[in-house]
Amino acid sequence: MSEERKAILGLLAEGKITADEADQLLDALEERDDVSDGTSREGRGPGSAPAGARSLRVDLDGIADRIGKVVGEMVEAGHELPNRVRGISLTSILGSLGLGDLFGGVPVEKVFEGSLPDGVSRFRVVFSTSNGHIRVSSWDQPGYRVCVRVGVRGVDTQDQAERKVAEELRLALGRDGMGFDCADPRMLESIAVDAFVPNGPSYDVSVQTTNGSVVIEGVSATAIEASSTNGRIVLDRVKAARAEATSVNGSLSVSGDLREGRFVTTNGSITGTLYSEGGGQVSMRTTNGSVRVRLPRDARTGFEVRGETLSGSVRSSVEGASVTVERAGFGPERKIRVATVGWENAHHRMVVEARALSGSILIENGQV
Repeated sequence: MSEERKAILGLLAEGKITADEADQLLDALEERDDVSDGTSREGRGPGSAPAGARSLRVDLDGIADRIGKVVGEMVEAGHELPNRVRGISLTSILGSLGLGDLFGGVPVEKVFEGSLPDGVSRFRVVFSTSNGHIRVSSWDQPGYRVCVRVGVRGVDTQDQAERKVAEELRLALGRDGMGFDCADPRMLESIAVDAFVPNGPSYDVSVQTTNGSVVIEGVSATAIEASSTNGRIVLDRVKAARAEATSVNGSLSVSGDLREGRFVTTNGSITGTLYSEGGGQVSMRTTNGSVRVRLPRDARTGFEVRGETLSGSVRSSVEGASVTVERAGFGPERKIRVATVGWENAHHRMVVEARALSGSILIENGQV
């Protein structure tokens, strides 16, 4: 039994996924294995002629889309999946067939380690890719560690791929910041990044991916910019003077101390767990999805939340807060205003604007 199947069955046994979800994942894996064995659901083998190659390409596309959809929906629903399940991808399918160069390339891992320049107090971190996740985390170690997984194209073997990465991909590091430098730009199109940076400096973090998630956790920053076209974005326990996160198809989750924030998605929900030591303004907007705002208990900063939805409910469960709910005439639009205790006389104030076109607005107490 493969590691992926063991992981899926383990999740089912622990009640973390349903039987139907497990069946979908196992079914998708079976399709992958059918292709690896030279068969398919229709009993069609991989032909050696160009037409057969075209059929194989179509089959793999469909299987990869299906696996990605199932896993993505489960992650979006909040299931905690092991990395070996999250990693079921087109790259792993093609690698098992020796056809990595058709799509994502031959997978290679590389680790960059070192120390930041002496005396640096503000440092820029910039990563960008088309296909892959990006994670930037702070840690208590004195140096940095950047783990990269690359899909290398234009090679036939694993040895060639590893040599190409060793020769062409480097982490450019200067007094101002870090980012990737590569002789072959195609290499940066399929790359996954897990970066760890030391506590202490204030960072300017700018990360972007087209197909993949973005996670920034525990970072103290002057500015954070995160974007994904198809993927979830998480800012976890961050402290930032300014933060911005945008996605087209993906949810946003934000927690931390922010002075200024703008969080926008088209298809996905937004959750903001906020506290503030100095006040400020945060905006959360989604077209298709709900907005959940979590405020701290006994905060020294006063919070005012202004929520608005065109199609959905509005409600608050914040302890002791002043709550006003409005409905625009006979239409479906609803508005809510929530002000925490002492808002009018608070020395520092945080204003949160929450808007959903099709979705609900919920304001509640929470903990960062």
